[in-house]
Amino acid sequence: MTKRILAFLIATMIFTSVFINAAGVVVAESNDPFAFFDARREALLEGNASQISTPSQGQPSDGDDYIVTFGGNKSTVAKALSGYDYRPLAYSSELVFLVKLKYPEAFVKENAAVIRFFEKDAVRTVEARNHAFGQSDKPWELDCLNVEDIPYGEISTSSRVVVAMIDSGVNRNHPALKNARILDGYDITDNYSAVNRDTSGHGTRIAGIIAAQTDVTAAFGIAQFATLLPIRVSENGKDIKTSDLVDAIYMAADAGADIINMSFGGYERIRAEEDAVAYAVSKGCLMVAASGNEGSSRDFAGEYSYPASYDNVISVASVGQNDVACGFSQYNDMVDIAAPGEFLTLLGSTSGVMYDNGTSFSAAYVSAAAALADAYCGRRLGSAAFEKLLEYATGKTEKSDYTGYGTLDIAALLEVCRYPIVYGVSDGGTCFDRVNISFEGDSATIDGEDFSDGGNVYSHGLHTVIVTNSFGSRSVTFMLDTMQLKYTYRNAGSFCVFLFSRGNADIDGIPYASGSHFTLEGDHVFTLRGPSGNTVQKEFSFRRGLPEISGVEDGKTYNSFVRITAAGRGTVLLDGVSFTDEITVTENGTHTLDLSSQDGDATKTITFTIDTTSVEYRKTFTKSAEIFVDEALGIAVFASRGGRNILTVPLDDMESDGRLLFLPDTILDIGFYDGKLCVVHKKGFVLYDIASLFSMLPLSYISYLSDDEYNDAVIDSDGVVYASQNNSIVRTPFDTMLNEELLKLSSPVTQITVSDNYYRLCAKNGLLYSYSKSERRLVGIGDTLPCGALLKATDSYLYCTGGVADGKTFECLLRYSDENIAVAPDGRIAVGHELLGINGIPDGMFGKPVSSIAEGDSHNYILFDDGSLCRVEKAAHAASSPEYYGASPYTVDAQYAAYDFTPFERLLPVGERNVLAMQTYGDSLYVIYENTNRIYVYLQETLALTRTVALRYTPIALASDETGVTAIFRDTACIWSTNGGYASLPFVPTAIATDRMQYLISGGALYRRDPQSGTTSRILENIEAESVTAANGVLYVGAMFDISAFDANTLSLISATEQTLGGDLRVSDGYLISGSYLIDKETLNFVTSCGSAAYTILDGAAITSRGLFGISDERYISHTYSGITAAVKGSKNAVFIAYNGSIRRISYIGDPATPAGFGFSDGDTLQSGETVYCEIGLLYLNGKPVENGFSAKSGDMQTLTAVRPWGVSETIHFSVRPDPTELVLKLSRQHMSPGETAHLVASILPQGAEGNITYHVDGESIVLREGVVTAVSTGISYIVAYIDGTDISARLTVTVSGDTLQCTNPTYTHDPNNDTLSNIPAYTTVNQLLSSFTYTSGDLRLVTPDGMIRKSGYVSTGCKLIYRSGDNDLETIEISVRGDLDGDGMVTVNDANMLYLKLRSETEFTPAVFKAADINQNGKLTAADLSQLSMLVGRTPHSSVKNVLHPTIDAPSIVGGNGAFSVTVTVGELRDSSSMMATLTYDSTMLEYLSSSYYEGSVSASASDGALFFTALDINSASEERVIKIYFKAKQGAVGKASMTLINGEVYTDSLYRMSDTDATVTLVPAASNLAIESSNSNLAFTPSVTRYAISALNTAPSLDMSFSVPAGGQLYLPDLSLDNTTTQLTVRYITPAGRTVNYVFIITKTESLPKTDSTALLSALSVIGYAFTSEFDPKVFIYTLTVDSDVGEVSFDYDPQNAGTLITVSPEGPLEYGDNIITVACKAENGDSATYTVIITRRFPTEESSEESDESSESSERSVEPISDISVIPSVETSGEAPIPSDRLESAALTITAIVALLLIAVAIALRKSIKK
Repeated sequence: MTKRILAFLIATMIFTSVFINAAGVVVAESNDPFAFFDARREALLEGNASQISTPSQGQPSDGDDYIVTFGGNKSTVAKALSGYDYRPLAYSSELVFLVKLKYPEAFVKENAAVIRFFEKDAVRTVEARNHAFGQSDKPWELDCLNVEDIPYGEISTSSRVVVAMIDSGVNRNHPALKNARILDGYDITDNYSAVNRDTSGHGTRIAGIIAAQTDVTAAFGIAQFATLLPIRVSENGKDIKTSDLVDAIYMAADAGADIINMSFGGYERIRAEEDAVAYAVSKGCLMVAASGNEGSSRDFAGEYSYPASYDNVISVASVGQNDVACGFSQYNDMVDIAAPGEFLTLLGSTSGVMYDNGTSFSAAYVSAAAALADAYCGRRLGSAAFEKLLEYATGKTEKSDYTGYGTLDIAALLEVCRYPIVYGVSDGGTCFDRVNISFEGDSATIDGEDFSDGGNVYSHGLHTVIVTNSFGSRSVTFMLDTMQLKYTYRNAGSFCVFLFSRGNADIDGIPYASGSHFTLEGDHVFTLRGPSGNTVQKEFSFRRGLPEISGVEDGKTYNSFVRITAAGRGTVLLDGVSFTDEITVTENGTHTLDLSSQDGDATKTITFTIDTTSVEYRKTFTKSAEIFVDEALGIAVFASRGGRNILTVPLDDMESDGRLLFLPDTILDIGFYDGKLCVVHKKGFVLYDIASLFSMLPLSYISYLSDDEYNDAVIDSDGVVYASQNNSIVRTPFDTMLNEELLKLSSPVTQITVSDNYYRLCAKNGLLYSYSKSERRLVGIGDTLPCGALLKATDSYLYCTGGVADGKTFECLLRYSDENIAVAPDGRIAVGHELLGINGIPDGMFGKPVSSIAEGDSHNYILFDDGSLCRVEKAAHAASSPEYYGASPYTVDAQYAAYDFTPFERLLPVGERNVLAMQTYGDSLYVIYENTNRIYVYLQETLALTRTVALRYTPIALASDETGVTAIFRDTACIWSTNGGYASLPFVPTAIATDRMQYLISGGALYRRDPQSGTTSRILENIEAESVTAANGVLYVGAMFDISAFDANTLSLISATEQTLGGDLRVSDGYLISGSYLIDKETLNFVTSCGSAAYTILDGAAITSRGLFGISDERYISHTYSGITAAVKGSKNAVFIAYNGSIRRISYIGDPATPAGFGFSDGDTLQSGETVYCEIGLLYLNGKPVENGFSAKSGDMQTLTAVRPWGVSETIHFSVRPDPTELVLKLSRQHMSPGETAHLVASILPQGAEGNITYHVDGESIVLREGVVTAVSTGISYIVAYIDGTDISARLTVTVSGDTLQCTNPTYTHDPNNDTLSNIPAYTTVNQLLSSFTYTSGDLRLVTPDGMIRKSGYVSTGCKLIYRSGDNDLETIEISVRGDLDGDGMVTVNDANMLYLKLRSETEFTPAVFKAADINQNGKLTAADLSQLSMLVGRTPHSSVKNVLHPTIDAPSIVGGNGAFSVTVTVGELRDSSSMMATLTYDSTMLEYLSSSYYEGSVSASASDGALFFTALDINSASEERVIKIYFKAKQGAVGKASMTLINGEVYTDSLYRMSDTDATVTLVPAASNLAIESSNSNLAFTPSVTRYAISALNTAPSLDMSFSVPAGGQLYLPDLSLDNTTTQLTVRYITPAGRTVNYVFIITKTESLPKTDSTALLSALSVIGYAFTSEFDPKVFIYTLTVDSDVGEVSFDYDPQNAGTLITVSPEGPLEYGDNIITVACKAENGDSATYTVIITRRFPTEESSEESDESSESSERSVEPISDISVIPSVETSGEAPIPSDRLESAALTITAIVALLLIAVAIALRKSIKK
C-alpha cells in the first residue's frame, strides 16, 4: 500500500511538473514550433481542415489586436509569442501573426530585435455607393466594355482560371449563380468554414459580374467559365479587418488563385498587407482592387487608397456613360484603368437584378477581363504583364490620375494579349535615365542589333525594340533623353531671371524665354521642359510691394492701446523691432512703423502717437477673471470664474498686493451692500467689513451657511440673495438672513440672473423662465435659449455664451463664435479683440482680448484676459465712443493686396480663410468665409476690398439677382439682404435661391418669400425639396430622385425628370447644374457628367472643382486649377474662383475648347517675312511675347505658343528658310596620285538655306564630273564654286604628285572621308604603327594633339600621322585606337566612363574618338559597345600608374548561422563623374554571392569561381565615397573565417589611379538562440535589452577580451578593442535578424581589481527613487540603466548594504546633464572589501518625444533598395498598469511552482506514511 501511494505521488509530481511547464511555455520543444498551424493550413487548402482541431495559443487577453511581422528564426519568434494569444496569418515561414496585446509597448520593447513591422489591426471599407437608378433593356456597361466583339468562340469553356473574391461572401442559391463554378472557399470570419452566405449581397454582385450564367439582357457574367474562390472577410458587408485581409491574400495565393479581386479599400498603408500582396505577386497572382469612392470627399479626394495603391496591384477607377470619370471615383497617380461604375445592372442579393454604383464593381469587370485574357493566352499573366496589356489595348503610354490608361475595352485587350510584352519602355514614350528592358517573347532586337532579356540601354536618342514570338511581333519605339535640364535663378530685386540653354520654359503656364526679366509679384511655378517632355520645376516667390497695415494711420494720435495687423510679404518694424501678423502697442509716446518690400526696393514710414492721459493701465491681476468695483467704498475685487478665492485691492493704491480671501466653496456672485463686500458661494454667503480688509485690524466678517447647497445665486441691489436650491427659488436678505421660498418649479434651476425688473431662471429641463420682481410671479416661459448658456441679463436682452437673445421673445438676435465675452454696462459686448454693438456691428478694437468690464461712478474698468487692467475716465470720452471703454476705433484686419498674376489673372491672397460662397452684384463681388459673421465686398475689376458687412449671425449661403444679395445663416430663423436688411422667418432655412422672390428650403419644405411685402408661404407641399434655384421666371426644385421645373409665378409644372440629384442646383447659360451633372435647362434632359462638382458654365465649358471641362467633347480642357472650392461669373468677361488660398479674377477670351487657329501646320517651313498669327490667344515666340501678325524672320526651328486663360495653350513649331551666308567645299583627299579619285561635297550654310551651285576647275591636273574628282596628271589645280545669284563662293586646292603612302596592315581601317585610321589595338607602339606603312619618298611621323612628335611609347587616339615631302604635308591621318577614348594610349575605366556619359548625353565625339568607341564597328554607339569596352578595361600595366588610392571594405566582423550580409566598398577622394574597376575575390567554399547594388552612376558586376569583377561609372561625390554594396550568404554549415580581397583596382578622378589591394575577414559562427557577449577580463554582465554599459577592466589589460554568440542572420561589427590607460568607449554595432540596427556602447574604466561577487561590501538593495531600472537589481550585477524625461533635473538614490558599517559614496552629485550621466555608487566595507555599482541615467533632450530608439541607415541613397526592417510607431497605446511577464520569467515561475508542488507532495507522503504506520 505504501509503495502504491508513493508511486501515485511521484507520478503526480511528474505530471504536475510537465503541466506547469507547459503552461509557462506555449510552444512545445520541437524542430518546428508552428508545425501544427502549417499542417492545419495545408489541410485547409486540401479540404481536410475538419480533421485538425485548433490549438491553445496562450491565455486569452482583453487587449487589442496587432499584426506583427517578425524576422529571425521560428524558435526565437515562438519564444517571443510565448504566453500570448495569437494566430498565424500565413504559413509560419512568413512569420506574420495576429497577436492580442494589452501592453503593446512592452511587447515591442522586449522583442525589438526580432520584430520587423508592428501595426494595429485596422479596418477597410467595402467600395460601393448605393443607390443607382435608371435602367435599359441592355445594360450600357456591356457596350462600353465592347462585349459583343469578345471572341468567346476561341476561349475554351474548360479553361480553369481561378478568380479569388475577397469580399462579403456569395449567395450560391441565386438563380444566376446556381450553375457557376464556385469553390467552397474560406470563411475567415467563421474559422475558415466553407462560404455559404452573403448578408449584404456585395460579394454576390461581384460574383455576378464575373461569372453570372445569364445572357446580355440581364446581369451578364463576363467570364462565365471562370472558377470563383470566395473568401469571406466581412460580417456586415461594409468593414474588413486588415488581419483578415492579410490572411485572405495569403490563403488565395496558396490556394492557387490566378486573379485576386479586392473590391474595398482604406487610407492607411499597412506593411503586413503590402507583404501579403508581394507574396501573392511572387506566386504569379494578378491583383485587382477598387481605387476608392472618395473622389469627391473633402478629406480623402486624391489620396492613395489601399490595397489599390500598392505596387503590382491593378487600381481600377469608375467611368460613367459619357466615358468620363465618375465624381465619386478616387483619383491619384496609381490608377491603372477605368471601367463602368454607375447605373450598373447587377445581381440582386437573393434573386433578380438591382442597380448600383461604385468602384467595387469596376474592379470586378477588370478581374473578369483578366480571366478572359488568361484563358485566351493560355497562361497566367500576372499584374505586371496585365498592366502592359492595358497600355497596349488602349494605345496610351501615359496614365491619367482619373482613368489610368483609359476605359477598359475587353475585345481590344484580347486582341493584343497573345503578342510579346516589353517591360521597361512604352511605345512612343520617353525615358530620362538608363532603362532596363525585359520581355516575354522568343527573340528581340534593338536598333537592329540582337538584344538579350534584361539588357540596359544608355544611349541618348530614339530606339526601337522589336520582340517576336509565335503569334507575331511587337515593335516599341521610345526616346531616351538623358540630357539633364539645368537652369540658374537670380532675384535682382526689381526683377528676377532664369537662365537655361536647353528646353522651353513657362511660368504659371505662360511661356518664358531664358534671361527675360520677370516682374509679376506673387508665388509662382517655373517649369522647364526638355525636348522629350522631361521637366524640372521651381516654386519661387517674388514680391516688390509693401506689406499691408491696419490699425493705425500715419500722423494720428490714439487715446488707447492699438492693435496693429500686417499682411503680405516684406518686413514690418515697430520702433526698430520686427513683427509678423499682429502686435499690441501699449506704451505712451510716438511710435514708428517702417515697412519694406521683400526685395528691399520699396519702403514706407508710418508715425503715430499713443496718449493715454485719460486712461490708466495697472499691473497684472488674476488672468481670465471678473472684476467688481465700488468707487464709493474704494475697492476692486477680482475673482476667477469657478474659483474659490478672491483678490481685493484698494482703488487708491492699486499697485499694492491687496488681500487674498478664501471661500468655503465655488463663488457664485459678488456685490456690495451697506458698506460691505458680499460674496455668495455654493454653501451660503460671507459679508466682509471693507475697513478691515486693508487695515492692520483683524478681518471682520459675517458668514451664513445655507441648509441646502445653492445651484446658482445672484445678489440684487436691495441687499437680497436670490438662489436656486433643488427645485426652489429662495430669497435671503442680508439683514435678516431668513430664507423665504418664492417659487417651486418642476425641475432644478441651474442658472439665475437679475435685471432691473426680472429674474431669469434656466431650468435643468431646458425651459427658460422670467420672474417679475414687482408682481412676484412668473410672467414668461420659453424653450431652451438658442444661443448658449445664460451669462447676464437686462430687461431687453439676454447675454449668452454664443450670442444675444431678445429679453421678451427669447429669439436669438446675434451670434458670435467666442464663448468668453464681457458685457459692458451699456449693452455693448467685448468678444475677443472686438467691441460689438448689440446689432453685431464692430464698434471698436481692443489691444488684447477682454475678460471683464465694470463701471464705477467716474471710471470704467476693463480687465483683459492676461490679467492687466485698464481704468478709463468716463468724462474724457463720449459715452457712445469706443474710447469710453478703452478701445480704439474699429479697423478691419489688414488684407493682402491683390496683384496681377498672369496676363489673364488677378490674384487676391486670402491666407488661411476658406471661401464658403461667392456672388456678384453690380460691380462688386460678395464673399463669405467659413465661420465668420461678415460679408466681404470687393470691387470686381481690381479685387480691392471696399467694405465689410458685419452680420449678427454666421452666414452659410449667398444668393443674388438683379435686386441684390441675400444671405441665410447657420441654425438661425432669419434672412438678410442688401436691400432689405434682416427679416425673421418662422423656420431655419438651409438653402436659398433668389429671382426677385426668395425661395428657401427647411426640412424638405419649400417656401417663397416676397421681399417687398415680407410675407412667407409654403409652396409645392408635395415635394421633399433638397435643392432649389431660380432664373428668368423658372423655379427648379431638386428632390432625391427627381428634378422639376415650375413657372415661378403660377407654380405650374413645366417639366420634370427622374434624374438623381447630384448636388446643389445652379443655372448657368443653357444648363441646369446638379452637382457634377449638366442638364438641359429647357428639357431637363441629361447632357453629361463632369465627374466632379460644377459651379458655372463658361463659353461651352464647365468650371468644376477639378478644372475646366469641355462640354461638347466631354473631356477636361485643363486641370490647372484642380481644387477649386467656389466659382461665380462676373461682369466684363471675368469669372471668379476660390483656389489654393486665394480668390482669382480670370478674364476669358472665346471658347477655351476652340483651337487657336494658326495659319499653318506644325513643322511647316515658312518664307522669310511671312505673316504669323493666331485667331485666339496671346502669342509667344520662343518664350517671348510678340504681336499677333508679326513677320517671320530666318532661323532654326522655332516654338510658337498661343496662350489663353485657364492654363490652356497650344504650341506649334516652324522654321523659316534662311538666306545663304557661306559655301563650304570638302574633298575626301586633297593630295592624290594620278589615277586616284575623290568625292567632292558642297554645303550651303546656314543649315536649311538653299541655292544653285556652279563649279569651275582652274588647272589641268584634275577632272570634275558629277561630284567625283579624278587625278589625271601631276600638278596643282583649284576647284571654285559659286551660289547663283549671290556673291558667295568657295575655293579648294588639289595637289597631284607621284608620292604615295600605303598601309600594309589589313586590320587597320582607313576612312578617306574623315581622314581617320581606326581599329588600331590598344598598347600599339609608335614603331609598330609606322612600320605598317610604305611610302615612295619623304617622311612619316606621329604628332600628338599638342604638336609634339612622338617617337616612342604607345599610339593614342587623337594623334595624327603626317606624311611630308619637303616642306609640304602631303597627307594627314587622325589616329583612332580601339577603346582609347581619352587619348592616353591605354584602355582604362575612364574610357568606359566617357562612353557611358556619351550614351547618356548629346555630347559630340570627334570622328576618331567615335571610331575608338565603336568597338563592334557597326557605325553606332550602343550599350553593346560599352559592354565590350568594359571587357577590355583592367589590362592596364599598373607599373605605369604611379598614383595610388587606398580603398576599404566595410564588412561585418561576425555573422551568425547561414545568414545573409553585405559588404560595402568605399574609395576616398572621389569626384563627380569618377569611375572605378576592381575584382573582389572571396572564399567561394564558405560564401555564396547573391547580388550587388549601387549608390550613384552605373555599376555592372559579374561573379564566377570566387571572383567578382565590377565596374562603376559616373560615380557622384554625393555617394559619400561608397561605390558598391555586395550581398553574400554564408553557405550551409560554413563555420570559420571567410576572407575577401579587393585586387586589380583602378580609379579615374582627375587622372588615373591604381588601388592598393585590401582585404577583410568575416567570421562565420554557428547560430545561437540569442545574442550573447562575454568578457574574460572585465566585469561585463551582458543583457541584449540593455544597450549601454559602464564596466571595469584591469589596469594590465591592453584590450578588452570579448567572445560572442550570434543568432542566425545576426551580424556584429566590432571596433578596435584596445583600451586606453583611463577610460575607453567602444561601440559594437549589431544588425538583428530582422534587419534592425542596435548599437551597444561599452564604457570601460581601468581599475586595480575587478568587483568580487563574494565581497562583503555588496548592497542588498539599490534604486533611484521614483524610477525603475531596465533590469531588476541583483547584488552581483554592477551596472544598471534608466531613462528620465527632459524636465527631470536631479534624482535621489536609495540603497541598503548587506553589512552594517559599509561606507557608501554616490558621485558625482548635482544636476543631471542632457544625455548620458554615469553615476557610481562606491561601497567600502569595514574589512576593506569594496564594490562599485554604476548607474547610467539618460536624460532626454527637450526636443525628444519618445523613448523609443529610431533606426538609422547610412545608406539611404542606395539605388537598388534592399529590404528595410522597421518597427512602426504605435499610436495612442495605453501604457499604464503592469507589463506582461517576459517568457523567460514565465519559465522560471513554472519551475518554481513545480518545486513548491513537489515539496508539498513529499510532505503529504510523509504524513500518509506515518498515518499508515499508526
